[in-house]
Amino acid sequence: KGGYLIPVEVANIGQTTAEDVLVPIYLDLSDGRREEAKLNIAFLPRDSKRDGWVSFREDPRRGTLSLGAIAFEVP
Repeated sequence: KGGYLIPVEVANIGQTTAEDVLVPIYLDLSDGRREEAKLNIAFLPRDSKRDGWVSFREDPRRGTLSLGAIAFEVP
């Protein structure tokens, strides 16, 4: 089993550049299990977007995707 890739778009709508952005994404399955994937973005200028991908072992259509707390540094 190869896993499942999910596209992720992260937008910085703030007025400050963000560095070392960490975006945790959770897949909660109906049997109570949870998978976590993390997307790291080195540099995200204000008013910009970045696209990335995360992967899960289980089929995301069998659960619920959600975001965790996003962390970043201000240069």
